[in-house]
Amino acid sequence: MASLFDGFRRTGAVYLKRALDAVTPKGLDTKPPKQPPIDNTAQVPAWRTSLGPIGWSVDNVRSALAAHASGVFSASGLLADDFLLHPVIAKCINERVDGFFNELPREITSGRENKQGRWVRDWFAEIQGEIYSDAIFKDACRDELQLGQMLIGMDWEERKDGGRRFWLPILKPWHPSLMQYTYRGNARSVDGGQFMATSMNKGMLYVEPGLGRWMLAKRGERSPWLHGAVYSLGQDFIGDMQNFLDNLAFEERFGLGLMTYSHDETYQRGQINQSVGNIANVGAGAVIPLRMRAGTPLEKLDLVHTSGAGWEAFEATEMRILRRILMFYLGQDMTSHGQSGGYTQAVVHQAVRWNKHEETAGWFFDTRKTVDPKNPNKVLWEAHRGQLYNQISRWIGWFNFRDWDIMPMYFFNATPPDQLADREEREAKTAGERAKALQTLSAALPALSSAFPEKDPRDWFEDCGLLPELTDKEREERAKAIKNRPKLEDQTAE
Repeated sequence: MASLFDGFRRTGAVYLKRALDAVTPKGLDTKPPKQPPIDNTAQVPAWRTSLGPIGWSVDNVRSALAAHASGVFSASGLLADDFLLHPVIAKCINERVDGFFNELPREITSGRENKQGRWVRDWFAEIQGEIYSDAIFKDACRDELQLGQMLIGMDWEERKDGGRRFWLPILKPWHPSLMQYTYRGNARSVDGGQFMATSMNKGMLYVEPGLGRWMLAKRGERSPWLHGAVYSLGQDFIGDMQNFLDNLAFEERFGLGLMTYSHDETYQRGQINQSVGNIANVGAGAVIPLRMRAGTPLEKLDLVHTSGAGWEAFEATEMRILRRILMFYLGQDMTSHGQSGGYTQAVVHQAVRWNKHEETAGWFFDTRKTVDPKNPNKVLWEAHRGQLYNQISRWIGWFNFRDWDIMPMYFFNATPPDQLADREEREAKTAGERAKALQTLSAALPALSSAFPEKDPRDWFEDCGLLPELTDKEREERAKAIKNRPKLEDQTAE
């Protein structure tokens, strides 16, 4: 089986996820490539045969879920798409995904707090919408929600911006039906298994996340696909569809009532069939023609029973299924059991809704949930090198700047709105105090420079935490500039 990164992967090499520095068993470093691979990987279209809106049956869904549990997602990946046929499920998925992207503020935090780090952050902010588009990450979030895992393939292309050239990734969310998990004795895996992906032009490929060609996010290390909506709600999906069709059939059969039909004993088979056909088609008209002879009826039709309440059983079944769907996707149904009062319910709904946003924020973006050091009762979401950084952003930094840690961190801040407002207020207060400290230190700087002429004036600002510390390289350049600067007494003499 071919690997997409044979030029970098060495036999027996062990890769460190944190720094992506490869080390052989003998202790020798395996240097990463200076340029990304330029070949492309094409995705196979998700072909549909008998499975689809009409083709799913109880047996088909049962077979798909059985294969899904064993790590084969060819059928369950298509079933995940057809979940969108259900209007309530489609609404829940959009609520989880679109609501997350529309309501949470996104942040870009510098990887390094120096001049180059800030330049790279600004450069990334300009191109973020192209390489890290919402459309791509919405697909990724849907896949992780539905299947418990998501896979993104990467091709690389060179772009020109003025006089500079950059290597940028082309991200391709891989369709879930083109993935599978095979048990091949992989010693680095928790259970010896290996994710594989089907491509159009390269066949079956090993998925090696973190090596510049794949990004893989999972909701667990052991059988993450069991945590997706397809495995939990597959039976509910087909059950609600069958319940809906059965309800229509019931209404068509019994909604107009149960009748008895009598006919003259001289009737032939053809006459009987014609009369019964007219009665069966009563739904198409309000009049049923009954034959008479010389004023004497030859046919008789009596209503025995009409069922106007049969739909109640179907509705009760549907409400049970819908409640299970809402609890899985949104963490709550539409009534918030145990709560009373409109305001109380609104508070509970908003809290649970935000909990789901927090869950999505922690899937693969560059952030983590922490506790506010100044208030242990409040939580904060801070920048952290997550799966997105370690599997994609880090390679962008390496191929373009030869620095693994120069790229900024990109994430959605899931801090609750009320706590975020308090945080912004504290930050504004801190900024005011910082401005006052800068003014005070600037006024005292001439006296400090006279008393300590050997100390760089910038050091006073760094010691007070008013300026970020310079790197060794930046400090050397600054020292050279200070050395070549005319002295104060020389300027005064002139």
